[in-house]
Amino acid sequence: MGGQSLELTVARYERTMLSSKSGRSQLSQPSAFSEYTEGAASYSSASTLHTPTNVPRHSTTEGPRCCRTYRVTISRESEPWGIKLDLGTRHVLGVATPSALQRYNSTTLGEQVQEGDLLLSCNGDGGPDLSIHFQGAELELVLCRPHWSRFSTTLARASNERWGLAIQPDSNIITSTEPNATWRATCVEPLLFGDVLERANGDAHVARVLESTSVTFDVLRRCPPLLVDEYYSQVILRRGSSWGLRMDPDTGTVASSVDAIVVHGSLGAGDVIVTVDGRPWSPAALRDSAERGLLEVELLVVKNDETSSVSSVSERSALSVPC
Repeated sequence: MGGQSLELTVARYERTMLSSKSGRSQLSQPSAFSEYTEGAASYSSASTLHTPTNVPRHSTTEGPRCCRTYRVTISRESEPWGIKLDLGTRHVLGVATPSALQRYNSTTLGEQVQEGDLLLSCNGDGGPDLSIHFQGAELELVLCRPHWSRFSTTLARASNERWGLAIQPDSNIITSTEPNATWRATCVEPLLFGDVLERANGDAHVARVLESTSVTFDVLRRCPPLLVDEYYSQVILRRGSSWGLRMDPDTGTVASSVDAIVVHGSLGAGDVIVTVDGRPWSPAALRDSAERGLLEVELLVVKNDETSSVSSVSERSALSVPC
């Protein structure tokens, strides 16, 4: 095996996002979600990102690369809720028939819950165990409708340089990019964590192409990024004299939130902000929101814990700046 392939393979396993989540073991048990999945064909206790059903085959989303959230209220009598859900990522896998959700989708004049949406909270709760909420007769769900895009980008390096990428096995999802990788200086569309490398120089076997010094990748990107066995939390942040945060501007990692005014959810040190009002995180995201006169912003966040997948999204910069 060549040096670059070995580098990639080692990085895959050293920085893999497939780790058991502390405090979430109850989510992998069918009994915890009996109300949840009754009437559904199946449930998943682990990520299903290895299967092609969770990503578009051909069609992608029109418009800017922004996700959006929406809210639905569903009631039931004796029928099952009928939501098929990946319990690790809270990715909606489908809607069972017959079910309360199927009936809601067929009658609502508003937003329908669709395969590919992400569940953010139930009855205002976005915590690790949502099963108690599915024991009642009414649900208020907050979901995210992702945006999917496809593009091609070319990366180049010197023969003695590393690519600076870590890729999750089987799915070709990027789990880490080095901020100082040389290709960043010339790459028109830099790769980000969560990107799916569909082909490299036209080859679906991406790893065997990485011996080259120039590679054109066909990339599938979701906003918010794809995660493995990890879910997003919704946070509403209110602005005072500032947003009250100290941040690593490159990674979106919160260094301190002592002065933050959090209207909904929670935000702590080590949490990673991934989107701001549906737009991908950038160093200027919160500043731009303030300049536009916004008093509140909606954040999608990956909560920090000892096995958080995005804690190694990239090598953190030592810089922490106020926002």
